[in-house]
Amino acid sequence: MIAEKLRELVQSLDVLPPLPVVIQRLLEVARDPDSSAKDMGEVISTDQGFASKLLKLVNSSFYGFPGQISTISRAVVILGYDAVKNLALAVSVFEVLSKKVSTGPLDHGKFWRHCLATAAAAKLLAERSNYTSPEEAFVAGLLHDAGRLFLALYAPKALETLFEQAKNQPGRDMVEMEQELLETDHCVLGGNIAKHWKLPEPLIWAARLHHTIETEATGQAAQIGAITFLANSLAKIRGCGSGDDDYLPAVPKQMMNLLGLDDGALLRVLLEIGPEIEKAAVMLNIDLDEDSGCQRNSETCSESILLIGPTPRQIRPIRLVLESAGYHVTVEVCKTPNRKFILNAKPEILVIDMSDGGFDTDSLDNEILGSQRSVLILPESSTVRDAPSPSVNLLRAPFTIQQLLNTLKHRKAVWNG
Repeated sequence: MIAEKLRELVQSLDVLPPLPVVIQRLLEVARDPDSSAKDMGEVISTDQGFASKLLKLVNSSFYGFPGQISTISRAVVILGYDAVKNLALAVSVFEVLSKKVSTGPLDHGKFWRHCLATAAAAKLLAERSNYTSPEEAFVAGLLHDAGRLFLALYAPKALETLFEQAKNQPGRDMVEMEQELLETDHCVLGGNIAKHWKLPEPLIWAARLHHTIETEATGQAAQIGAITFLANSLAKIRGCGSGDDDYLPAVPKQMMNLLGLDDGALLRVLLEIGPEIEKAAVMLNIDLDEDSGCQRNSETCSESILLIGPTPRQIRPIRLVLESAGYHVTVEVCKTPNRKFILNAKPEILVIDMSDGGFDTDSLDNEILGSQRSVLILPESSTVRDAPSPSVNLLRAPFTIQQLLNTLKHRKAVWNG
């Protein structure tokens, strides 16, 4: 019944408000291969209110030209054709989507914080991967969850049912649950919305692919899909989840390879994302809660952690969470822990990920676990048992990022035998 009603709603998307006329004309100019910066400036200048707003934004801290740009034509010359086009898109589409306030299950404050963080991360990733337009990546990140917002505004009962199911099945993939309940998902919806508004093709792909690891997309579509996927994951790792799915996200190596990025590059994005979020919030006039996870101080922790797990895929997101929180992390990828290595390393904290079951636990004894404070991450199917020593903390998968950090923060004192 829910799927049938939603299908009727989605078939036309007529419930969506239209984009401002100036943006519709701007998109037409952008699609014309013979158009020029002068054409763009003339279109924007036909709406003086919008032009004034745009000039205020290009002179904000986001671009670093305070008070230096006085005309739209000057903005196009200094920032570039694509930058001005994407800024205009970001502002207009954000205003259209954020005007209508829902009293439904979606936490709009957390939702927009997550979108801002994803946009900031996407821009930083695009700059490091030499993507053709970092500004376009920013817009892609800002609008990647438009499908989720559509559900909140026009099908709140469906979203409420979905969130209730998610509470009862912690850690389960949200997109998979959407497909079961709605016969579609917010990625497909977001892509359809972008297509309905005739937004640029990369923004359509970004919405559709931001939860897709295996895809047949190639070229620019694959790039923007990978950027938005990783940006979405990094926003969650940074503590800027949307509130309904804050479990440890995937950070696929194949997407990093596609963009030419390594773990160090992702960590640098995580460490730089805070100021970028604040600048973007000022630009779009969004009030950020100072107590939100997005403001997490990466200087608060300085202890050393030895992180052990059977595969890089499994421990990569954990490592990024810990390093972005300020811990000094050494990684050991193995299925059988090296006793001598652990005892000689003498980390302040030992974290062992056994959550997928592919780990030899026979070598874990009190000599290893009792020599430092320890956290054992157990499989979901495991039964809670007494810790082998007073210094050991047990954390069972699936767990949220905050649960992991809280376990480390409130861990037990060093076991003295």
